[in-house]
Amino acid sequence: MNETHTAYKVKWSVKFKRHGAHIKDADADRTVHVTAEDIKHAVCRDHQKCGFALAIKRVTGADWVDVSTSRVLVKTGKHTARRYLLPPMAVEQLKYFDTNDGRMAPCKLTLKAPKRYDVLGARKRCK
Repeated sequence: MNETHTAYKVKWSVKFKRHGAHIKDADADRTVHVTAEDIKHAVCRDHQKCGFALAIKRVTGADWVDVSTSRVLVKTGKHTARRYLLPPMAVEQLKYFDTNDGRMAPCKLTLKAPKRYDVLGARKRCK
């Protein structure tokens, strides 16, 4: 049953990412404190069970959170989610966590609201 439930969450995540109409950009930054307890129960290389995801679930009360290498989706309703951006330091910490068998220190994570040029549907910036 647990495998089916996990497969459902993965399928739900893919559906959210494909259908941008259900995802809304966050309006403001949000700070989350990642505790030692979150890290203790975290699973390496799992988008929904990493230390950051568990901390976000604990603080927001969301039943589903997906943390990718640069974005975070937090379920806010039956078919809606909020999108946040991960700052570069958090991305590095996430990579370290995944490559070093779940070792990470408790920290403060600031989820960033997308800027005007990073919102869903915005045109790509010229380099």
